[in-house]
Amino acid sequence: MNQKAFWKSKTFWVNLIAIIVFAIQMLWIKDFVIPVEIQGAILAVINFILRWTTKEEINWDTRKLNMTNPELNKLCPMCEVIL
Repeated sequence: MNQKAFWKSKTFWVNLIAIIVFAIQMLWIKDFVIPVEIQGAILAVINFILRWTTKEEINWDTRKLNMTNPELNKLCPMCEVIL
C-alpha cells in the first residue's frame, strides 16, 4: 500500500479544523445554530466517510517516506544529505 505524509490527509485537516471550531465555541458565550451534540455526530459521519474512502496509509515518520519526492525535498532540502 502507498504511504503519504500526514499533512496530505483530508481526515487530519477536517479534525484539526473541528478542534479549532470546538475550542472557539467553548470560549464563545452565544448559542450556535447547530447544537454541539449534532456537530459531534456530523463530524463522526464525515470521519467515517473519509476513512472508508481512504486509499493510502498515513506515514507519521517522514524519514521513511520516499525522499526523492520533490515536495519533501522542498520542505527539507537537507534531509536527503542527512539521511
